[in-house]
Amino acid sequence: MDGMALKKAVRKKRRYLSKHWDINDGKLFLVYVYDDHAEYLQSDGPFKDHDEAETIMRERLSAGVCSWIVSYNG
Repeated sequence: MDGMALKKAVRKKRRYLSKHWDINDGKLFLVYVYDDHAEYLQSDGPFKDHDEAETIMRERLSAGVCSWIVSYNG
């Protein structure tokens, strides 16, 4: 898959935080995962609990997959 086709595929799979999530109550966390073999970026979440997001991130890192947490302030 070339770069332009990959960008279009990723764009179609994007998920947005819907309005029912009340981020004014605190932070939300997303776990981003980059698979360099398949060359794609995906996210898990949103999570309200940092520990839950961190557990998922550590599981991915232990499996050798690049992952990180992004937090959104309310």
